Amino acid sequence: MADNLQGRQSEGYAFISYSSKNAAEADSVRVMFKKNGIKMWMAPYDIPAGGKYAGEITRALKNCSCLVLLLTDAAQQSEWVDKEVERAIGYKKTIIPVQLEDLTLNDSFEYYLGNCQIIPVKTVNENSAEIQKVIRAVKTFVDKEEGEKPEEVKSGVKDPVAILIEGAKKSYGDEDYITAEELLRQALRLDNYNKEAYSLLQIVLSKRMRF
Repeated sequence: MADNLQGRQSEGYAFISYSSKNAAEADSVRVMFKKNGIKMWMAPYDIPAGGKYAGEITRALKNCSCLVLLLTDAAQQSEWVDKEVERAIGYKKTIIPVQLEDLTLNDSFEYYLGNCQIIPVKTVNENSAEIQKVIRAVKTFVDKEEGEKPEEVKSGVKDPVAILIEGAKKSYGDEDYITAEELLRQALRLDNYNKEAYSLLQIVLSKRMRF
């Protein structure tokens, strides 16, 4: 039975966005996340009885730590997926695109994902390097919300740039330079003039050039 969203708002969780045509793959991701201790929100499992999809999805997007997009041609053609990604960007959520098949981005998704690192995955296999990369990236955001209280700005609202930078530092320490680069690019997307993010990105890029 799905958890109540209201009880989850103080916790970190990933919103899984997918086309109904890829329901089997989405279920596999859901099971894998649960096995790895990653809390998530995914329709229809987390839509309460009698709940309206539009309202529940909006609330879930507002409160999620990040959006995991299962990227396929069907997802690009889905009106629901398009709206979910657009709303997530509007709420300044990090998008983690997981590409499940060979495809060409259409105009909308090329716009949405222009600054995102797409992770190509041939199959949802927990032991693959690509899936491990996805798990690490998602945990960076979900675990942060569940752990210590993040840095706050003067208004008392969480500073997403500070969260991204801290996650990048952790990934860098773990020698996961790809994830570190993605997090820093996301930070600069929110704050183009953040000197710390820019300086760290140059260090990460120099490291990546050596490998």
